[in-house]
Amino acid sequence: FVPLIGIIFGKRINKLALIAIVFSLTGLYLINVNNEGFSFNLGTLYLLLCAIFYSFQIIFIDKYSKQMDSTLLSMEQFLFSIIFLLPLSFIFGSFSIDGLVKAIPAILYLGIVSSGIAYTLQVYAQSEVNVTIACIIMSLESVFSLVFGMIFLDEKHTFIQILGCVSILLAVILSQLNPKKKVDGGINNENKK
Repeated sequence: FVPLIGIIFGKRINKLALIAIVFSLTGLYLINVNNEGFSFNLGTLYLLLCAIFYSFQIIFIDKYSKQMDSTLLSMEQFLFSIIFLLPLSFIFGSFSIDGLVKAIPAILYLGIVSSGIAYTLQVYAQSEVNVTIACIIMSLESVFSLVFGMIFLDEKHTFIQILGCVSILLAVILSQLNPKKKVDGGINNENKK
């Protein structure tokens, strides 16, 4: 959705990035399809809505991370999330001191490593990279989850799912190629003058 929404906001994408998007979407489909095919249910609708909102977030990060410090932008998003979501967690969630104490290691890991460090690095990286390329690189998350599931959880995957991983990897490689730069022997022609 990021490239499509980006076009609405005036972003342009090159032909290789467009091909990479097709490879990426094909790979995601192949990884997530099962023997019964693709089915659309309530969970799929939630996933679709999440993808659309996440796409808008990626586009807004792309815009604002170039105008302000990426660490400050990340901190402002965390603050907004706390202010907006904390009351909702008390309304719709269940709360117990015993459960909170047991969850402290997971909360600290999620808060510091996954959210604090990783997300802030993502915001910084997006300020340095084209939004379409960043999105395709982020789609490697499904590849890593599949590979590490096989290594650490002894999960079994089909040839089609592995083919999906290869398709996403090809998308990442294609997205990094720049058709406007001519390279000779690994050296840019402009640097040879």
